[in-house]
Amino acid sequence: MPDEFESGVFAREQAWHGHGTVVEGALTTKEAFEKSGLDWPGGVEKRPLFTTSSPFDPNALPESVIEVNHLPALTGARHDFLPSPLLVPDQCAVIRVMDNAILGTVGPKYQVIQNVAMFDFLDTLTAGEQKVAKWESAGSLRGGRHVWALLNLPDSEIIVGKDDRLLPYLLVTNAHDGSAACCVIPTTVRVVCMNTLSAAVAGQFSDLAVNIRHTGDVASKIAEAKRALAQAATMFGAFEKVANELAATLIDREDFDTLVEKLFPTPEEDASAASKTRNENNRLLLAEAVVTEQKLLAAPDMSMWTVLNGVTRFVDHSQKVALRGREGSEARFENSFLTRGAKMKAQAASALIDMAHTAQK
Repeated sequence: MPDEFESGVFAREQAWHGHGTVVEGALTTKEAFEKSGLDWPGGVEKRPLFTTSSPFDPNALPESVIEVNHLPALTGARHDFLPSPLLVPDQCAVIRVMDNAILGTVGPKYQVIQNVAMFDFLDTLTAGEQKVAKWESAGSLRGGRHVWALLNLPDSEIIVGKDDRLLPYLLVTNAHDGSAACCVIPTTVRVVCMNTLSAAVAGQFSDLAVNIRHTGDVASKIAEAKRALAQAATMFGAFEKVANELAATLIDREDFDTLVEKLFPTPEEDASAASKTRNENNRLLLAEAVVTEQKLLAAPDMSMWTVLNGVTRFVDHSQKVALRGREGSEARFENSFLTRGAKMKAQAASALIDMAHTAQK
């Protein structure tokens, strides 16, 4: 089993790594919650963090001394092995109650967002008269530190140009280790090539992207996010409008070169040879990706939409990603949706949207 994957459920098809529970047909919110393995008894808790008042080597002590449950029964002699505990100021541990797994360390203002709250929040979209989404998958990564859910909006298919079809999804992630907010990331997948692009590109549609930080009045933030996501189908329509504007705007060589320079700035004269080679290779790979997109669309001219999807293809399929002990597909997924690659897509989208607006004046 991949080191990163802990548990998960998938509708209809198994995940790339071959693990997790596969359910035929549609998933209800209750089924997604339970079969994903995210129904942790007791949820997660924020607890005080302690250290010892003097150097302490647990490997030098009898096993029974190390076990916390045995501490109340220790003799006076054994108590000498254990330095007095010291409270670590301004630091807390996030603990999964069912197995006492330490998921991360956080500050005193951090508020936990339980898995059940995340599923209740998403039930707004998947149940009742306003149902607009279906569960695709959900699960836990990195020993529970990160959890995710993926929903599709089957009745909100986006058409760009003549017949470029995009399927809308909502990717939801929550970090119990304190490394990130709970995020709802609106995403589109192009049917023709499986490229992924955030529908909240370049902050153009801030209502589409929801970030619930683990501080302050979390309950109010979740309630506000529920109201925003109730309009998810309408918001994807706003993305469709801008995508079609990009498809209708041609890009000239000067604007293309300007975009490439934004994404891959020319290295300084004293930069290393390896850095210069890497930059040149990335520029070539991007150019190849753009040409591939033009061929897929059978477009005689180069539109800004074609170029944006060329950048997306580069990030999703060509950009080198650091594995850091992860499976290749998992590292690429994180790059495309959450980190360096996602930022590059947003940067390209912002630049191209500005260029399109300028061209239309």
